[in-house]
Amino acid sequence: MKKNTWPIHNDHCFMRVILDNVCGCAWYDVIPSPAYQNLSEEYAIAAAQLAKRIACESVSLHTLNERSKHWRKKQYRLDF
Repeated sequence: MKKNTWPIHNDHCFMRVILDNVCGCAWYDVIPSPAYQNLSEEYAIAAAQLAKRIACESVSLHTLNERSKHWRKKQYRLDF
C-alpha cells in the first residue's frame, strides 16, 4: 500500500473512525448527538491525540476504519 493512501476521504468519516476508536464502540452509543457539542474534555483530548497519530501515520487508519465498521456491523468493501 502506498504511503498516504487512506481508505476514507470525507470529514464525517474521519470523525466516525476517530470517535468510534476513542469510545471503543459506535460513538453514538456513548456520546449524545451531535458529538461536537457533547464531547467530554476526556474524549476530546483522546480524539485529538488519535487524529495526530493518524496524521503522523503512527497508527493504521485502515485498521481503525475496519474496527469502526465492525462495531457498526458494516460490510467490508471488496475491490476487484
